[in-house]
Amino acid sequence: MEVGQSVMNKGWKWVLIGAILAGMLMAGYVAWARNGVEQANKEITAVLDWKQVKELAARENIPEQEVLEEFRGKITGVLFKETTLNDLKAKGDLLFKTGIEMKWDLRTGASQGLKLKENDQEEEIQEDWTYLVFADEESMERVQRNLSLKLADQNPQLLSCYLQTPQGVMPVLGTSLSLNDIILLGVGFEEEDLSLVRSVGLQIIPQIRFWRNVTEESLEVVFGQFQDMPVSAVFFNDREVPGIGLPIHRQKEALKAIAHQIEGLHVPLGMIEFLPQKGISMVGQYLEKNMVRMHSIGEAEMLTTTQSQAVERYTLAAAERDIRVLLVRLIPGMGIKDLNNYLAELKTSLEDKGYQLGYAQGFGSLPFSRLYLALIGLGVTAGGMLLLEQLKLRRLGLLLGALGFIAFLGLLFIGEISIARKAMALMSVIIFPTLSVTLCLGEKSSGLGNTILQFIKMALISWIGALLMVGLLGDKTFMYTLDQFMGVKLAHVVPLFLIVLIFYVFKSSTMHPLKKAGQVLDYPIAVKHVILLGILGIVLLIYLMRTGNDSGTVSAWELALRSGLGDLLAVRPRTKEFLIGHPLMFLLIYLGYRDKYLPILVVGMIGQVSLVNTFAHIHTPIVISLLRAFNGLWLGILVGLLLIGLIKVGQKLMVKIQTAIEAMDQEEVR
Repeated sequence: MEVGQSVMNKGWKWVLIGAILAGMLMAGYVAWARNGVEQANKEITAVLDWKQVKELAARENIPEQEVLEEFRGKITGVLFKETTLNDLKAKGDLLFKTGIEMKWDLRTGASQGLKLKENDQEEEIQEDWTYLVFADEESMERVQRNLSLKLADQNPQLLSCYLQTPQGVMPVLGTSLSLNDIILLGVGFEEEDLSLVRSVGLQIIPQIRFWRNVTEESLEVVFGQFQDMPVSAVFFNDREVPGIGLPIHRQKEALKAIAHQIEGLHVPLGMIEFLPQKGISMVGQYLEKNMVRMHSIGEAEMLTTTQSQAVERYTLAAAERDIRVLLVRLIPGMGIKDLNNYLAELKTSLEDKGYQLGYAQGFGSLPFSRLYLALIGLGVTAGGMLLLEQLKLRRLGLLLGALGFIAFLGLLFIGEISIARKAMALMSVIIFPTLSVTLCLGEKSSGLGNTILQFIKMALISWIGALLMVGLLGDKTFMYTLDQFMGVKLAHVVPLFLIVLIFYVFKSSTMHPLKKAGQVLDYPIAVKHVILLGILGIVLLIYLMRTGNDSGTVSAWELALRSGLGDLLAVRPRTKEFLIGHPLMFLLIYLGYRDKYLPILVVGMIGQVSLVNTFAHIHTPIVISLLRAFNGLWLGILVGLLLIGLIKVGQKLMVKIQTAIEAMDQEEVR
């Protein structure tokens, strides 16, 4: 009977292992395809800000064209932010006047009144209106066209006039709108500036400002300026894409119309890194995810950033975060010669990483099938069932596995596929690090050779969870961060609690788990335990704060360490892996687990959790994540060996000290 039960147990385990292997094969196929897409996309668009180009030209007292020609070959284009009335005022091309101010000018003789543009008749000045006095008629007509279309839902009254002054006639646009309504509204792009960039042979990247009342007519005005221009991508300037705020049905139509305009230019949609823009995901979906992402360093940051730091940051953005457009900010006070060296250094740095300047393009297509995802999800489910099997909870494993997989299939085929993917990916990164430590950490001490083998085995089992997650999230939606892996904090914390439960309740004694749990709750707590728990709580809080893309501030010494490791190893490992988690887990395998080592187990578990979650950054190329994990492992083993060596030296030293103390005691007795 026992032999038959044993055979059945082994057979069931092999079924679960087979399901995991099938999921791995499918996930590996998706990962391989994604790597091919990433490796085929190696062109970077490096652009300067037109505003900074103009400032540099003025400072050097040379034409803008000469500045651009100087850097041709080291940049590929220029970024233009859509002009606002504020910009026109700053250039000296526009004056704002209230109706009261206009009347005062009339009384003082500063002007001789307004005349209508159409029939040269006198026009009465309205005190509650806003008047825009332009330097040229072309600017006035462009502003009038943009205001009339973009603010049509506000029924603005617009009146084009001439202002009679002793110095001459000036075009004026009177409007019933307040200055606050219009001052930051985009009023088009300067055609002369766009033409200049085109004549130099550089690309144009427009950054369009928000307006709510998106219509076919207003889109034609905005995008019509680029029909004959060498545009390489279209970006938006604000936290909301134009059209956001309209009624739902009109908003959907507006976003679809925007996508149609971008598609007509045959360029990708641009997305600004670290700037959430409401509506950008929907436009991207309409464009079948033909997108590129842009990285820039803020002007305020450039005040304290050196040239080498800026070059390193831009290069890392391209190499480690799949950024394909770089907005290169100038270091304050930089001249033509300095900027030339700066851009040349950046170009060389990018080329050293295998990139070249050119036209940024979106990623190619990836394989997709709900059946693929179902097979990968089955592998994750089997991993969870195998974990419960190790704890002798087969029935619970069967129940939870069946319910979980059915729910996954329901979401996958008739519900929200994105939720299905992210939920199963979260399960993957929780289950497999926990399973790896449960399988590979024993109570017996090991020799160094066996410790290394067991540690590598542990890391490989954890890595299965990463592979399955990569397969589940293998889509451009996640590569562009339009959607992201959910539950980052849970993925880092839940395995720590599970491993405590498993080793302290299920594996530490032959007592029934529920009885053991009750016994633990009845333990008397000493002050030292409270202090230890407090310290552990602070460590976990810091650990949580340091997870995710919005992790806390990094200390200066760690920044220096990261930079040094990046220079030495090409891809730096995670500090919490090779300096903390991996060495402590390595030490624990060597010593063998005891309940007194529980704090070491909790902190050591961080290494396995971090190893898997490294791959949750889907916007990071797979090759980079693999190298980061590999570097963390071998460095962690080295630090672990050093830690064991220090402990042995410490033990020998303690023996010598103890022997010396005993010898002194014996001398005193004599």
